Amino acid sequence: MIFFLYGADTYRAIKKLNFLKERYSVARKNSCFNITEIEATNLSVNEFRQRAYSSGLFDQRRMLIIKFVFQSKNDNLLKVILDYLQKEYSEKDNNIIFYDLDFNLKKNKNILLKQIFLLLTKSVDKQHYYQNFSLLRESELRQWIKQEVNKQKKKINPLAINRLTQLVGNNLWQMKNEIDKLIAFSTLDEITIQDVNFMINRNLDKNVFNLTDALGRRDKVQALTLLEEQLKEGVKADYLLKMLIYQFRILLLLKDTDCNIYTIAKQLIINTYAITKSELLANNFSLEELKKIYQSLLQIDLQSKIGSISTEKLISLTINKLII
Repeated sequence: MIFFLYGADTYRAIKKLNFLKERYSVARKNSCFNITEIEATNLSVNEFRQRAYSSGLFDQRRMLIIKFVFQSKNDNLLKVILDYLQKEYSEKDNNIIFYDLDFNLKKNKNILLKQIFLLLTKSVDKQHYYQNFSLLRESELRQWIKQEVNKQKKKINPLAINRLTQLVGNNLWQMKNEIDKLIAFSTLDEITIQDVNFMINRNLDKNVFNLTDALGRRDKVQALTLLEEQLKEGVKADYLLKMLIYQFRILLLLKDTDCNIYTIAKQLIINTYAITKSELLANNFSLEELKKIYQSLLQIDLQSKIGSISTEKLISLTINKLII
């Protein structure tokens, strides 16, 4: 059977891939010896032919997992795969799983890749299966969070779900980590928005504070260094951007309103300590500067969704533009 798993949501795609591997292993009495995983960049034409056609011990069909075919530039290999899918594949052959990232049929100029993609997504039947794991929409993400929490015998407040989606977005790898931490931390049956604010914000609070402080001091070198350090530590650029937007929203409220810290804390549903710390930062900016930076961050958020430039690059460019 031919499987094709692809899409931008690598978390669900990998989970599906692992499910198929486990099902294959269990069906063969927990044997994983007949499963081969290989990246297309390391796959030769001869090895593909050998592994696609040949059977394992006692005529058991093997499972061949080929990753990132659509990143391959080996036209000879692509031609062989195309011919195999078009003419040579037999239901008696080994099971083959093609796993890849998202593929843009319109933008990709490689004719071989286009033909392979069209063949793999042609139909679903007893011998062909494909699934596109696109990023979850907001409503789907909320439902996914709820289901993940419920699986671990916990509940989660809708406000907590909203805050999680705001801070983490649809990066399910990071979302799963945050959910696991929240479940381990929460002593009640239901996870609250206060739990989310405490557990997630505290991990980045100091670093976002320092980055904001560097912007306020017009220290470009320090700001860019802190940005690079966060990214090297595995913090996602989109996540960091959301935290910066949130931080500058607090600064704007402090600078542009007559509200006291308790009113602002209630409005944003965070503790007064976080507001008090932000008061020190607010003194480094004029109101116009805060508005300019806040709008720039919102613009990055928009561009990252519709443009071709990465969020990381956009943040870096904005820091260079803001600090002359």
